[in-house]
Order: sequence, then C-alpha cells, then structure tokens
Amino acid sequence: MQTIEQFIAKSKVRLASIKSVSSNPNMTDMPVGSKHYKCVLRCKRKQMTVFFSMGSGLRREPTTKDLLDCMASDCAGLLYGSFEEWADDLGFDPNSQKALKTYQAMDKQAKRLENLLEPDMFKELLYKTKGL
Repeated sequence: MQTIEQFIAKSKVRLASIKSVSSNPNMTDMPVGSKHYKCVLRCKRKQMTVFFSMGSGLRREPTTKDLLDCMASDCAGLLYGSFEEWADDLGFDPNSQKALKTYQAMDKQAKRLENLLEPDMFKELLYKTKGL
C-alpha cells in the first residue's frame, strides 16, 4: 500500500491553481468561518476544476494531498451501491432532494477525477493508496 504522497509523485497530479471564493456551490451548509476555494488539478495534459471547503480550524490553503485524499474518500463511498445505500451508510434521508443533489455532485466529480487520472491510476488511488 502506497502513501498519498507516493501516489502524487507517481501520477504527477498537481494543484495548478487555487483561488479563495465566497462559497462552495456543492456545500451550502458549511459552518460559519469555513474557507472555500476553487482549485484546478492537473495531470499530464488534462485538468479539472473543483470546489473545496475547509473548516475554520484549518488556517492554511488546501494542498494536492488534501484534495486527492478527500476526493478519493468521496469516490470510494459511491462505488458500492445505489443512492439509497449511500444515503443509508452516511445517515442521509434517502427521500431528501438535498441528499440526492449531494450524491449526484459527488458522482459527477468522481467521473471527472477518473477522466483526469485515467482509469488505472484512479483505481490505484482508491484501492492501493492509504489516505492522510
């Protein structure tokens, strides 16, 4: 099992740009004082823009490691079943439109991350890399 740092070095994925923004359109209920960012990840000739939020206790900008670890965790939760199973596992109401929108946003992001990394590297991130 490799570390997230080893995966980043091997895949050459990097945080190409980061911009502080006022909100995250995918997370409307973050606690007061949270910081929100619009980030661009690059891998080879591909890039992906993603919104990322951090709680008020963290006083630094996110790193490539932060983004990939969080996104890998989100993606892994999607791969094992339906929306209803996902909602049940995470304590969401499966009849909630908000939960469905969250699930759909995560699913779209997972597909974009797989496209950025290519399928083999995506699987390596999820199954052969230990997180933070």
